[in-house]
Amino acid sequence: MVIIGVTGNSGAGKDTVSEILKSELDAIVINADTIVKENQNPSNDYYEKIVDLFGKNILKNDKNIDRKALANEIFKNEEKRNELNKITFECVQKEVEKILNDNEDQKYVILNFPLLYEGNFDKLCKYVIAVTADEDTKIKRITIRDRISISSARLRIESQKAEDFYKSHADFLIDNSGKVDYKELRLEVVGVAKKIKENS
Repeated sequence: MVIIGVTGNSGAGKDTVSEILKSELDAIVINADTIVKENQNPSNDYYEKIVDLFGKNILKNDKNIDRKALANEIFKNEEKRNELNKITFECVQKEVEKILNDNEDQKYVILNFPLLYEGNFDKLCKYVIAVTADEDTKIKRITIRDRISISSARLRIESQKAEDFYKSHADFLIDNSGKVDYKELRLEVVGVAKKIKENS
């Protein structure tokens, strides 16, 4: 089994890159954000830990977690953000182990994880691909996707690792800036997939 990490700042375009890789490598994709969403349901142990940490002010009327309210809390409070990351990594780790065990015959697995390095999930990977983009592009994507203000989007990016970190730690870099169209992006990702196949 060859595990490939896909990481980068919010708004860089990790989902798009992961989907192209999935197609080229006939891989399965494990998405950290999906795992988190699925485990934030009421009565779940992870849900209870989040509410204990942040209080009921992050809940909607139906008792589900208001993800926008939670994001506002974690991106302005580093201590609570670190605590949330800790319990999130524990939750994600359990799910990843289960998925890998259930798919042990799968040749290629993609971990689409924004906090790949922070959670030490890079240790599972044979290759890490970092997706980068210019700041204006990332901010535009985040504000449209999450319907938040430019200042909130900028705060989110500033709380994450600088792109220089990814450039010095990743095996491959994929530029997905606004000037790059989908055709160019796909060609670049297909080239990376080819290199991975050749060396696997």
